[in-house]
Amino acid sequence: MSVYSKEFIVPYYDTDIENKLKTEMILAYMAETSSWHVDSLGIGYDILKDNNFAWLLNRWEVNISKHPKAKERIKVYTWTTEFNKFYAFREFKMTLHNGEEIARASTIWIFVDSTTKKPKRIPEAMVNIFSKSENKMVERVIDFKKSFTLPYSNDKKIIIRKSDIDNNNHVNNVKYLEWLIESTDDKLLKTHSIKDISIEYKKEVLLGDTPIVSSYIREIKNGIIINYKISTRKTDNVFAQLELEVK
Repeated sequence: MSVYSKEFIVPYYDTDIENKLKTEMILAYMAETSSWHVDSLGIGYDILKDNNFAWLLNRWEVNISKHPKAKERIKVYTWTTEFNKFYAFREFKMTLHNGEEIARASTIWIFVDSTTKKPKRIPEAMVNIFSKSENKMVERVIDFKKSFTLPYSNDKKIIIRKSDIDNNNHVNNVKYLEWLIESTDDKLLKTHSIKDISIEYKKEVLLGDTPIVSSYIREIKNGIIINYKISTRKTDNVFAQLELEVK
């Protein structure tokens, strides 16, 4: 089975004031579908936990063309394209019930020891379970090294809640996107739509951490690019870097 798919009916509580699926929930539905995919292959969370393994998200590259509305039926497709020692490359596509594509994404996952969180080589037997496809969704790759020293400002302190912690005992990766959307000026978000998202996770955020979201905004020909850094003020310890393109 090279492509796995899962249907969702968008509930009201996942939508915004315009009755549209929140941007962070697009990523959440994709991640959820990947979990169902590995479960269907017999190598899901319980099996990984018993063997002291885990998958950690390292990278998102996302394009969004349209947000579905509450009660709309949507479908998410996912498949793997490549495995490279510690890394797995997974693709996503989201469509409306009529087949219209509304979002796509490419991701990179790291296979780790669930206790030490250090990378482990993906077992060959596990790799062979997956059917691979060469159909990559997003070719764009942002070089975050170039944006590391941007003059970030507009610092906003984040309070970590118990409900933010997932089954890997760290803040769920979708929360990072929710934080930066919350920290962005409402006027900008009312007049622009998020079209492209790039995220690189560098370090886990744990309960008790005090991350700060900082941003840097610049205009481009057909829109605005916002760079974000999630870090700690005292040590400048970076948890993640993100970039949004809004139009």
